[in-house]
Amino acid sequence: NTECDEVVDVLKTVIAEILATSPDVKIETDFQLSHLVKCDCNRVAQLFSNLLTNAVTYGRTGAVVRVNAITQNNNFILSVINEGKKIPDDVRSRLFQPFSRGVHKAGHNGLGLGLYIAAEIAKAHHGTLTADSTDEFTVFTLTIPQ
Repeated sequence: NTECDEVVDVLKTVIAEILATSPDVKIETDFQLSHLVKCDCNRVAQLFSNLLTNAVTYGRTGAVVRVNAITQNNNFILSVINEGKKIPDDVRSRLFQPFSRGVHKAGHNGLGLGLYIAAEIAKAHHGTLTADSTDEFTVFTLTIPQ
């Protein structure tokens, strides 16, 4: 891990890539980083791309996707929040397993590796990746100790 002073730039680049392919998507950001983040920026970008792509794909059409990144209590915390249907508990329990796919959405083909890879990137940073889902929103949160 190295100190990544360009973590915000990396996040903005991923957002720009998503918007280039899905220009109608609305993404709001709140970045409050009070110090440099110790991480592998390329791997965090990969993790973030997986989370943001899923939020756009599975979120309610027309709803805003929110991205928050903060440094707090010696942690880097990155959250991706989208509105949409609740992820069923049985699906949520296996989200981070390889080749596990949630509810299939027409036109979205994948191997079921995105969230598994994201979770492995979190582990490689001695961090965690969690998912919480209600009837109103779903949030994936990466926490990396600093």
